[in-house]
Amino acid sequence: MPLGLRFPRIPFLASKSPAVTTTSTAHLPPLTWRDSARAFFTTLLYLSVIPLYITRNHYSLYTTDGPSMSPLLSPPHSPSADVFLVRKNIRLSTDPVSEGGDGRKSELERGMVITFWKPTSREPRLCVKRVVALEGDVVKVLKRRKLFDRAGRSTDVDVYAEGRGDEVKVPFGHVWVEGVNEDDSIDSTEFGPISKSLITGIATKIYWPKARRGEIEWAEDWSRNCRKRVKIAGEDGVVPEEWAM
Repeated sequence: MPLGLRFPRIPFLASKSPAVTTTSTAHLPPLTWRDSARAFFTTLLYLSVIPLYITRNHYSLYTTDGPSMSPLLSPPHSPSADVFLVRKNIRLSTDPVSEGGDGRKSELERGMVITFWKPTSREPRLCVKRVVALEGDVVKVLKRRKLFDRAGRSTDVDVYAEGRGDEVKVPFGHVWVEGVNEDDSIDSTEFGPISKSLITGIATKIYWPKARRGEIEWAEDWSRNCRKRVKIAGEDGVVPEEWAM
């Protein structure tokens, strides 16, 4: 007598699959030219807003139009001016945990190449310079220099430190900026330290010309050319502002 096996009935396996209903596109109203135009311009708006948002808030490409940052940027032997990438979403100050901050430190470092609004210009003008000293540092200011105008005539430059001594302590919330080409740059030597609120971004990479593509080597350049003129707050016997009584 054969042995009969009976398996338990599993409800969800025994149930039938639900019927799939399809909708025929023949019953949908046809697209009008107004619908097509609306879809086209909506897509065009999104495609134009996204790059605008990125360039205004995150990254932009810039170039230099003068010799003040040569040879770090646009050296004389280069076939064209350097085109470099600027990162804009940067942290300019440290948020102390004691004051409810997250403890993250400022991203600014000595030697970094930054873009900022020129403090003495009547019209908005972006400048590109190097951060020589941060707030609390003491910087030895370069002596009076001679610049040449577009006609090749020599002109004197008013030195910010004149009457203040040879050294200047960078106040809180400010940085000291200078051009790499000391003989042809209008910078903090003339208009003094700039407020960090004027800074718009940090230059990170050179994109053009192709032969110079790569990271901007700002740290080594600062150590070689500026370190001996800067007394760093908290390291070289300089008391930082927040430690002073």
